[in-house]
Amino acid sequence: MADDKGARQQLRRSAAGHLLLDELYQAEMRGIVRAHLADDAHSLRGTAKEIGITLYRLDCFLAGQEMIGESFERIARWCEGKPTPFIQAESVALGILCRWLNRKVDLYEGRQEVAAAVRQLYERRNVRLPAYVMSALDAA
Repeated sequence: MADDKGARQQLRRSAAGHLLLDELYQAEMRGIVRAHLADDAHSLRGTAKEIGITLYRLDCFLAGQEMIGESFERIARWCEGKPTPFIQAESVALGILCRWLNRKVDLYEGRQEVAAAVRQLYERRNVRLPAYVMSALDAA
């Protein structure tokens, strides 16, 4: 963990590193919320209420929208102490790429289209995507 902390501190020194870490935190929190929702006892509406944000904000967050300010803080507090699932690096990269789409294109549709474009690129070349990449693209 100490090595991880040092690496994170070093990344914070650059704008690109800061952006990367921010997207990683957001992806980790999405993973925590999705794991919580995978339990049939938890609904999207109930989870939004637990976190202290609207159902709409939670739905947007899970679709890939970046949370900032009070919404980010509430989600971060709610996620504290919960197990963090493994996050594929490709999922983080997709999130960073899709930040360009934030106000111009529906974010969820944009993420899906980028993921589909990657699949098509491989299919046209008759190259099979590794399972971990397919998993990351499916989670888009």
